Amino acid sequence: MQADVSTTIDVRYEKGESPNGAVVTVTQDGFLDDSVRGERFTLRFSRKACSTCASGKSGWWLYGLGATRICWEGCGAQDFSAEPCH
Repeated sequence: MQADVSTTIDVRYEKGESPNGAVVTVTQDGFLDDSVRGERFTLRFSRKACSTCASGKSGWWLYGLGATRICWEGCGAQDFSAEPCH
């Protein structure tokens, strides 16, 4: 049996011409698991001012990471949640 897992990646930058922050959301759905249907990871990035960098800003730094899951029907949360599936 082959897994039919879909993966979506969403990148949202702070407003402005040269953003200092971004949030990347990676969502996977359709796991071949008896309780966990999918997972979502939220990664938060920032940039700082840098006087020695050509662009005037540092590279991107990961400062936050969160994970949630969605369960198959009858096994827990039907929306992405930090609660475990059962």
